Amino acid sequence: LSAEDDLDSSSPREPEDEDDLEKEKRRERKRKEQVSVHVVEAEQPPIESVVDVAVNEALTWKTAWVITKNPLTWLPALAYITTFGFELALDAKMADVLYSMYKGQLQGFNQQTAGYYTSIFGFLNLVTRPFGGYVGDVVYRRWGTQGKKWWTIACGLIMGVSTIAGGFYIAGHKTGSLPDLAVVMGVFAVAAIFSEL
Repeated sequence: LSAEDDLDSSSPREPEDEDDLEKEKRRERKRKEQVSVHVVEAEQPPIESVVDVAVNEALTWKTAWVITKNPLTWLPALAYITTFGFELALDAKMADVLYSMYKGQLQGFNQQTAGYYTSIFGFLNLVTRPFGGYVGDVVYRRWGTQGKKWWTIACGLIMGVSTIAGGFYIAGHKTGSLPDLAVVMGVFAVAAIFSEL
C-alpha cells in the first residue's frame, strides 16, 4: 500500500522537462504493472453436500429404528465386520489351527513356528492397505461411488470364496493325508489380501 501511495502522490506532478516526462511514463507503467486482476472461472461447480443438517433431538425407539434400518448405517458396519473382523479372527486363531494340524507331522514345527507363519497375515497390511487405497482411488475416479461399491463387493466375494475353499481343502485332508502347508497358507493369504484391500 505504501508503494501505491508513493506512486499516487507523485503522479499528479506536471513534468518539467523531457527527463521528467520519461520518468513519469516509467512510473505510470510501473504502477500499472504492480496490480493486475484476472477473473478466473471455476472449472467445476462447488460441491454441494447431500448430507442432512444435524438437528439435536432426543433419541427415541422410533428414531433409533429409523437410523438402524437405514442402509447407510448398517452396510458400512457390515463391511467393516466382514473385513477387519475376518482379519482379526485369522490373526488370532490361525496359529492354533496350524499348530494343531502340523505338530508332530512336520519336523521342527512348534507353536513358535505356527506364530511365525501366522504373522505373515499381519505383515500383508504393509502392502495391501496402501495398495487397496490406491486401487480404491483409481476405481472412484473412473467409475465413481458405484464402482467403489462393486469393488468392495468383489473383494468380499473373493475373500469369502477363498476362505471356504481353504476350509474345504483342510476338511478334505482330516481323514488321512496331511494338507500341504504351502496350499493352506496360499489360500488363506488370498483371503487375507482381499480382506485388507
